[in-house]
Amino acid sequence: MKSILFLSLTLSAMAFAQPSADRLPDAVTSAIDAYINRSVGTQKIPGVALGVVKDGKLIYAKGYGVANVEHKIPVTPETMFQSGSVGKAFTVIAVLMLADDRVIDLDSPIKTYIPESPPAWDRITVRHMLEHTSGMTGYPDGLDFRKDYTHKELLDLYSGIPLEFEPGTRRGYSNVAFGILGMLIEKVSGKTYGEFLQARIFGPLQMTSSRIISESDIVAGRAAGYRLVRGEIKNQEWVAPSHNNDAAGSLYLNVIDMARFEAGLREAKLLSAKGFENMWNPIITKEGATEPWGMSWSVSRENGRQLVAHSGGWQGFTANFTRYPEKGIAVIIFTNLRGASPDRLSMGVLGLVAPELSIAGAIPIKSTEPTLDALITKLVQDIAGGKPHLGLYRGAALDMMQKHADKATAEFRSYGALKGVDLVDYVKKPNGNRQVRHRLNFVQKQVILILDVDANGKVLEMDMRRE
Repeated sequence: MKSILFLSLTLSAMAFAQPSADRLPDAVTSAIDAYINRSVGTQKIPGVALGVVKDGKLIYAKGYGVANVEHKIPVTPETMFQSGSVGKAFTVIAVLMLADDRVIDLDSPIKTYIPESPPAWDRITVRHMLEHTSGMTGYPDGLDFRKDYTHKELLDLYSGIPLEFEPGTRRGYSNVAFGILGMLIEKVSGKTYGEFLQARIFGPLQMTSSRIISESDIVAGRAAGYRLVRGEIKNQEWVAPSHNNDAAGSLYLNVIDMARFEAGLREAKLLSAKGFENMWNPIITKEGATEPWGMSWSVSRENGRQLVAHSGGWQGFTANFTRYPEKGIAVIIFTNLRGASPDRLSMGVLGLVAPELSIAGAIPIKSTEPTLDALITKLVQDIAGGKPHLGLYRGAALDMMQKHADKATAEFRSYGALKGVDLVDYVKKPNGNRQVRHRLNFVQKQVILILDVDANGKVLEMDMRRE
């Protein structure tokens, strides 16, 4: 605990600012610094790197805390962090580049490009895999992260996993699918995954530091990853090298290069118009339901504007990349602690940079379903009271409440009494489901509750936005 206290007390002293031609007002940067310092102290994060981009220009970049606890090396904007699943954004673009090159067809079965695929995958298209609608799962229980696997061994292992659902019928996040997409990239392009990214993305965008993870190579500015064990900082758990070079998120990135990536996205340099449309159009399932996700990216609306984001976590690191394209604002956060909340940090910074994007700045809209508003109020009060009514949930939301109801109760209680609820966004889907966002106004905090509710008033999915 003493080392954690030391880190919290020295965050400001170790901060490193990156000069930029365009600057945020001093009052805003001071508020950002205070917010990050307070947040990382609360979450016990050793180090954080932050980048704020406006209209493709890096207007604020700063490091907080330490990249290496043992050597007390400060974080800078050049510090290299593992990407986690933020790296999937690059995999998506790589596959869409191959589609633009007309060497693959997004709607062809994966078996077209990986003939050794099992019969169960015959109905899975490349598009399904990019959208996480393939029915493939997360990593199987039998996967040994301390063993090096060949591609054939991984494919054989993955081939034996039953699909969770019929391809295209719904969304289910799958690291396995993205690992296989990496194999597709290598088979079709004749390059390794890392070589392809270097040639087609990193090089053209002058992302000079970005690279595939390697234990053997010398990587300037490499951060160490950590985890909390009973409140104490511990080193990340080791995994075999083959798990750090697949397409599910095995990259080293920093905020300087991610700002260049944001500029490339904003200027539409990497893909055709059709490619970008494919990447960010919301998923439509076979039943006609629209989901707030594109190809791996989350694609939703916040405060009346499109919000595009991707988060990740792996081997003692977490990351978040959040974009408001219509405002030209993006925030990049890297941390070196497993279980940290970089998405919360991103939203907090966004609210300081552009107050209209904050939770407090969300404009209430008139509700047309008072019974739904009453349901939300009851749901929140039941959770805060420690007695969530499980009959209100089904699917993923029911599973989450069964596992984490105590945690949700503790969080809501920490915010004090509920003063009121404001509807801030409402989308009705073709199948009668609704996605609703309510601002919960507690005495001590405001949060956004995001729910998918079916036509019968059952909660299907739930998430929370905090600052």
